[in-house]
Amino acid sequence: MKTVVPNYYKSFQCIADKCRHSCCIGWEIDVDEETLASYDGISENIADRLKANISFCDGQACFRMDEKERCPFLNQTGLCDIISEMGQDAVPYICREHPRFYNELSFGYELGLGLCCEEACRIILGQKEKTELEILEDDGKTARSTKYENVLLRLRDDMISKIQNRDVPLEERLEELTYIADIEIPYLPPKIYCEPYLELESLDSAWSDLLNEYERSDFNYSGDGLDGYDTVFEKLTVYFLFRHIAPSSDNDGIFARLCFCIFSVRFIRSLCAYLLKKNGKLTFEDICEVCRMYSSEIEYSEENTTAMIDYFAIG
Repeated sequence: MKTVVPNYYKSFQCIADKCRHSCCIGWEIDVDEETLASYDGISENIADRLKANISFCDGQACFRMDEKERCPFLNQTGLCDIISEMGQDAVPYICREHPRFYNELSFGYELGLGLCCEEACRIILGQKEKTELEILEDDGKTARSTKYENVLLRLRDDMISKIQNRDVPLEERLEELTYIADIEIPYLPPKIYCEPYLELESLDSAWSDLLNEYERSDFNYSGDGLDGYDTVFEKLTVYFLFRHIAPSSDNDGIFARLCFCIFSVRFIRSLCAYLLKKNGKLTFEDICEVCRMYSSEIEYSEENTTAMIDYFAIG
């Protein structure tokens, strides 16, 4: 069984207190059964705090967030008291794994980093070399991929190869992906772009404010005006394809997922172009922040991801 990762995966390390958007703030933190059991009988000074700050909802244990939606174990220096006292392995599984995601395969797993993390954004979008997949772990046991996996992975490899062909302008590469899916996804006026997103549950007012501002604008983006950032948006496209065009996805929704990938890239590009026009400048960090918000709002809400994919399946 194998674990396959993008070539940038091993570069990631949590920046902890240096993070501007801590995953310990504003997120529900579930405590898995194994971790919960490990807290029984501990003698560390933190034992009483653990008992006082774990609540249950429908049988699921979770940390009791404070009035500012901060994890009760996130101290004022931005570090985790559980890790400081008990070590990295003592935090819940979700904390250890964030911002990773898994695509299950018959021969193992694909393991990636999610854009909801600002440091992951910098790594994924900032690398200059082309994205390639490599084997992180191999237990030596033999397991064959299915025919469906082979077909889908070849299709995805072909799409990733096309989007990374830097001899062709980026817009032409994006168009090639629409030809594969036999769809048309043009750049749209802000009101039409924002319509499906404004119907979703919003987790952060900053995202809602940006959507509402963009929706009311008369900005009309046609694909030009982001010179110098082609590689960044190439990386963004590869990320969406790797994460969402996977054998573990619903078999009947692959082309809806491809629409979602292309639409997401076009929408993020149009938002970035709008910010460039509005502010007179656009930095790499600005693009990362738009991508981080988008991923947090859409990809890290199962309901929102499903709603967007259903939007394209119906359309």
